[in-house]
Amino acid sequence: MAVARIADLPFVERDVLELLALEHERVQPDADYAGFGWAVALQLELDSPDQRPIELHDAVIIALHSADEQPAAHDIELLFELPDQSVIVPLSSFLPHALRQVPA
Repeated sequence: MAVARIADLPFVERDVLELLALEHERVQPDADYAGFGWAVALQLELDSPDQRPIELHDAVIIALHSADEQPAAHDIELLFELPDQSVIVPLSSFLPHALRQVPA
């Protein structure tokens, strides 16, 4: 089925490790991974070398993939790679839809 509207994109809840492509141990990020969706992490720690760690509980994670080429400086083009087609959507248009899908 071809996607004709933003509401038709399969932006669904996924397992946290699958969503972030962390199912298998690896040293480097997977540059070819273009997954998208959302998940809830029961416990998450944000760590930075120059700041104290921040612990979050029931954190909603949204994963999106941007297109490699960005023609406009005022918006980000998201790329959704689906089995039968690729869809490009401006972040400003997609974000309201995405936020309605995730828990408050």
